[in-house]
Amino acid sequence: ADYVFIGHSHFDHIAGAEIIAANTGAKVIGSNETARVLIESGIPNDQLLRAQGGEHFRLSDDVTVRVYPSLHSCIWSTASSIPKEVVLGDYGLTEDQRWSSPRVRPQPSSDDPQEVREMA
Repeated sequence: ADYVFIGHSHFDHIAGAEIIAANTGAKVIGSNETARVLIESGIPNDQLLRAQGGEHFRLSDDVTVRVYPSLHSCIWSTASSIPKEVVLGDYGLTEDQRWSSPRVRPQPSSDDPQEVREMA
C-alpha cells in the first residue's frame, strides 16, 4: 500500500492502519487524532499526513484527493458510474460542497428520509 485513508479515529475505522503502515511504509492521511493514535502505536511522524478538511493531496500525476470535513453522519457509501470517480463514505455534504463539482455525488447528512430523498 502507498496510502491509507482514515475517515475518523473510531476504532472501527482506524484498527489495523498501524499494521498496514508499519508493514508497507504507506503514508497515512487522517486527522490530528488519527496521527496521535498512530504515533502511540509506533508509526513515525513522517509517515503521517494530517488533514482537517479542504486539503488536496496529489498522490500521483493522475490522482488527487480532496479532503472534506467529516460530519460523521453518512448512512452509506457509493461508487459512481462516472469513470475515475469514487465516493467514500462517512461524510455528509454541506450545501456549498453539494454543487461544487458535477463529479461530487451528494450523500445524506441527515437520517430524515425526506431530506435523503431531496438530496438524491
